[in-house]
Amino acid sequence: MTNDSKVISGIKCNVDSCVYHSEGDQCHAGHITVGGDSCACECCETECNTFKAKA
Repeated sequence: MTNDSKVISGIKCNVDSCVYHSEGDQCHAGHITVGGDSCACECCETECNTFKAKA
């Protein structure tokens, strides 16, 4: 995990390619923003604007 933030309670994230994702589908972002200009039409897409790809 590259982020030391605490787990966001009540948020389940299964996007394991995100730097804020950790074991147990937990999210460690300081905050999340959901929604945006694009439309997620496949399960491999996300509307989470906080998403940041792992290097």
